[in-house]
Amino acid sequence: MARALREIRRLARWADPTIVEIDAAVHRVHRDLHTEVVTGGGDTDFQPLFALRGGAHVDGIVYFTDGVGDWPVRPPAVPVLWVLVGDTAFDCPWGTVVRLPAAPPAPGP
Repeated sequence: MARALREIRRLARWADPTIVEIDAAVHRVHRDLHTEVVTGGGDTDFQPLFALRGGAHVDGIVYFTDGVGDWPVRPPAVPVLWVLVGDTAFDCPWGTVVRLPAAPPAPGP
């Protein structure tokens, strides 16, 4: 989660992100880029995020995930970038998939 937050902070140079903390349900929606507490984890259902969007205007969705979960059958009307952490197979038929590279090992003593 810490790596995902670092990436979101980097993206904030070019966008105004809203952070949605979600696993099987939406836990929190905020714009605090300095938060270190992230709620959720495990048993992911991607559908609540896309239902949450409702009529809100967004230009796109960047979804950080391990790739394990259920996605909606129909894609949203905005572009979706799935950012996968780990090497789990992911076969969502829509959106663009990228993998976050493994973190480099910590320097030794």
